[in-house]
Amino acid sequence: SIMILKEFKPGVHLADFVQCYRIVHFKFDKSAPLPCKIYPPKPENVLHFFLKDGFAVEDSKGGKIYQPPIAFFGQRTGITRQFTGSDFLNLQVVFQPTAIFRLTGIPSTELTNHKIDATTIFPGGIQSTYEQLLHATTHQQMLLIADKFIEGLVRKVKKEVHLLDAVSKL
Repeated sequence: SIMILKEFKPGVHLADFVQCYRIVHFKFDKSAPLPCKIYPPKPENVLHFFLKDGFAVEDSKGGKIYQPPIAFFGQRTGITRQFTGSDFLNLQVVFQPTAIFRLTGIPSTELTNHKIDATTIFPGGIQSTYEQLLHATTHQQMLLIADKFIEGLVRKVKKEVHLLDAVSKL
């Protein structure tokens, strides 16, 4: 059984956009029932790369909604019940509070409580990044691939820095 949940700081040049990278790797005994994880509200905008078994979120009727392999989760204002497969590997890019607006022009209020296919928000290069991550053999390689993807986004930034960016970091 493997249980890794580790956060990594981005390079200084990306710190205005990325709060941290998070690698989550859980490997459970296939014969045991898989646990449900209950997540409290969290003010994070997170890009998820699901690299191994699937990932699902419980809907209002108790069913499971399976997420796309590259998903974006806006900040959550309610409790979420989540399910993983027996071999779950996820690289997360946790953005700074105003980064998504600066990178895409999409106000965070439009993404709150939404879980969407990230290729609709980041159409260029994200699928290639996902393919590279699938072939990475170390966490360090995964982080370098993520850095390269974010650097590409930063080069095409849509909105300039604003006073709210500084205030949100406090």
